[in-house]
Amino acid sequence: VGRGAGYTVNLPVFKQMEDADVVHIYRDVLVPVVRKYKPQLILVAAGFDAHHRDPLGRTRLTEHSFRWLTQIVLQTADAVKRAPILLALEGGYDNYALAASVREVLKVLTTKERRERIPLTRTVQAEQLVDKVINVHREFGIWTD
Repeated sequence: VGRGAGYTVNLPVFKQMEDADVVHIYRDVLVPVVRKYKPQLILVAAGFDAHHRDPLGRTRLTEHSFRWLTQIVLQTADAVKRAPILLALEGGYDNYALAASVREVLKVLTTKERRERIPLTRTVQAEQLVDKVINVHREFGIWTD
Protein backbone atom coordinates (compact mmCIF):
# COMPACT_ATOMS: atom_id res chain seq x y z
CA VAL A 1 0.00 0.00 0.00
CA GLY A 2 1.26 3.48 -0.72
CA ARG A 3 5.04 3.73 -1.08
CA GLY A 4 5.35 0.01 -0.30
CA ALA A 5 3.23 -1.06 -3.26
CA GLY A 6 5.03 -3.48 -5.54
CA TYR A 7 7.77 -4.46 -3.09
CA THR A 8 6.24 -7.84 -2.26
CA VAL A 9 6.40 -10.45 -4.99
CA ASN A 10 4.54 -13.63 -4.13
CA LEU A 11 5.22 -16.75 -6.15
CA PRO A 12 2.75 -19.56 -5.62
CA VAL A 13 4.71 -22.76 -6.16
CA PHE A 14 2.34 -25.28 -7.64
CA LYS A 15 2.05 -28.87 -6.56
CA GLN A 16 4.28 -31.20 -8.52
CA MET A 17 6.78 -28.52 -9.57
CA GLU A 18 10.24 -29.93 -10.21
CA ASP A 19 13.79 -28.63 -10.15
CA ALA A 20 13.67 -27.10 -13.63
CA ASP A 21 10.45 -25.22 -12.82
CA VAL A 22 11.80 -23.62 -9.66
CA VAL A 23 15.19 -22.73 -11.18
CA HIS A 24 13.36 -21.13 -14.12
CA ILE A 25 11.17 -19.07 -11.75
CA TYR A 26 14.09 -17.88 -9.61
CA ARG A 27 16.16 -16.97 -12.64
CA ASP A 28 13.35 -15.04 -14.36
CA VAL A 29 11.74 -13.41 -11.30
CA LEU A 30 14.18 -13.18 -8.39
CA VAL A 31 17.11 -11.85 -10.41
CA PRO A 32 15.23 -8.87 -11.98
CA VAL A 33 13.59 -7.99 -8.65
CA VAL A 34 16.89 -7.94 -6.78
CA ARG A 35 18.61 -5.96 -9.52
CA LYS A 36 15.78 -3.40 -9.53
CA TYR A 37 15.60 -2.84 -5.77
CA LYS A 38 19.31 -3.35 -4.94
CA PRO A 39 18.82 -4.63 -1.37
CA GLN A 40 21.43 -3.99 1.28
CA LEU A 41 20.80 -7.46 2.73
CA ILE A 42 19.38 -10.65 1.24
CA LEU A 43 17.56 -12.76 3.83
CA VAL A 44 16.78 -16.33 2.82
CA ALA A 45 14.28 -18.39 4.80
CA ALA A 46 16.09 -21.62 3.95
CA GLY A 47 13.34 -24.18 4.19
CA PHE A 48 13.75 -27.60 2.66
CA ASP A 49 10.23 -28.94 2.96
CA ALA A 50 9.86 -28.58 -0.80
CA HIS A 51 12.06 -31.67 -1.22
CA HIS A 52 10.18 -34.57 -2.80
CA ARG A 53 10.84 -36.81 0.24
CA ASP A 54 9.39 -34.32 2.73
CA PRO A 55 6.05 -35.42 4.21
CA LEU A 56 4.74 -31.84 4.28
CA GLY A 57 6.11 -30.78 0.91
CA ARG A 58 4.02 -30.40 -2.17
CA THR A 59 6.71 -30.29 -4.81
CA ARG A 60 9.15 -32.73 -6.36
CA LEU A 61 12.39 -30.87 -5.75
CA THR A 62 15.65 -32.69 -5.24
CA GLU A 63 18.67 -31.51 -3.29
CA HIS A 64 20.18 -30.37 -6.60
CA SER A 65 17.62 -27.58 -6.90
CA PHE A 66 18.75 -26.13 -3.57
CA ARG A 67 22.33 -26.07 -4.87
CA TRP A 68 21.27 -24.19 -8.00
CA LEU A 69 19.02 -21.80 -6.09
CA THR A 70 21.91 -20.99 -3.76
CA GLN A 71 24.11 -20.28 -6.77
CA ILE A 72 21.46 -17.96 -8.20
CA VAL A 73 21.21 -16.09 -4.89
CA LEU A 74 25.02 -15.69 -4.71
CA GLN A 75 25.26 -14.48 -8.29
CA THR A 76 22.40 -12.07 -7.75
CA ALA A 77 23.99 -10.70 -4.56
CA ASP A 78 27.22 -10.14 -6.48
CA ALA A 79 25.31 -8.24 -9.15
CA VAL A 80 24.14 -5.72 -6.54
CA LYS A 81 27.58 -4.98 -5.11
CA ARG A 82 27.88 -8.04 -2.92
CA ALA A 83 24.85 -7.60 -0.71
CA PRO A 84 25.37 -9.72 2.41
CA ILE A 85 23.30 -12.87 2.57
CA LEU A 86 21.75 -14.34 5.70
CA LEU A 87 20.37 -17.87 5.44
CA ALA A 88 18.12 -19.01 8.29
CA LEU A 89 17.23 -22.69 8.48
CA GLU A 90 13.50 -22.92 8.82
CA GLY A 91 12.05 -26.21 7.69
CA GLY A 92 12.51 -29.70 6.41
CA TYR A 93 10.88 -32.74 7.96
CA ASP A 94 12.61 -35.67 6.33
CA ASN A 95 16.03 -36.17 7.91
CA TYR A 96 17.68 -37.53 4.75
CA ALA A 97 16.25 -34.79 2.52
CA LEU A 98 17.15 -32.08 5.01
CA ALA A 99 20.74 -33.29 5.39
CA ALA A 100 21.24 -33.75 1.65
CA SER A 101 19.78 -30.34 0.83
CA VAL A 102 21.74 -28.46 3.49
CA ARG A 103 24.91 -30.24 2.35
CA GLU A 104 24.35 -28.97 -1.21
CA VAL A 105 23.84 -25.40 0.01
CA LEU A 106 26.97 -25.56 2.17
CA LYS A 107 29.01 -26.92 -0.74
CA VAL A 108 28.05 -23.89 -2.81
CA LEU A 109 28.78 -21.49 0.03
CA THR A 110 32.19 -22.96 0.83
CA THR A 111 33.64 -23.85 -2.55
CA LYS A 112 36.36 -21.78 -4.11
CA GLU A 113 36.30 -23.84 -7.29
CA ARG A 114 34.26 -23.10 -10.37
CA ARG A 115 30.64 -24.04 -9.78
CA GLU A 116 28.72 -26.29 -12.10
CA ARG A 117 26.46 -24.65 -14.64
CA ILE A 118 22.89 -24.02 -13.63
CA PRO A 119 20.47 -25.74 -16.03
CA LEU A 120 18.88 -23.22 -18.38
CA THR A 121 15.76 -25.23 -19.10
CA ARG A 122 12.42 -23.52 -19.48
CA THR A 123 9.17 -25.20 -18.55
CA VAL A 124 5.64 -24.40 -19.60
CA GLN A 125 4.33 -24.42 -16.02
CA ALA A 126 7.03 -22.03 -14.81
CA GLU A 127 6.67 -19.79 -17.87
CA GLN A 128 2.97 -19.34 -17.14
CA LEU A 129 3.70 -18.34 -13.54
CA VAL A 130 6.49 -15.96 -14.58
CA ASP A 131 4.17 -14.31 -17.13
CA LYS A 132 1.51 -13.76 -14.44
CA VAL A 133 4.03 -12.26 -12.02
CA ILE A 134 5.42 -9.95 -14.68
CA ASN A 135 1.93 -8.77 -15.67
CA VAL A 136 0.97 -8.05 -12.05
CA HIS A 137 4.18 -6.17 -11.28
CA ARG A 138 4.84 -4.42 -14.59
CA GLU A 139 3.30 -1.20 -13.26
CA PHE A 140 5.99 -1.04 -10.56
CA GLY A 141 8.83 -0.78 -13.06
CA ILE A 142 10.58 -4.10 -12.49
CA TRP A 143 9.82 -5.33 -15.98
CA THR A 144 9.35 -3.05 -18.95
CA ASP A 145 8.30 -3.87 -22.48
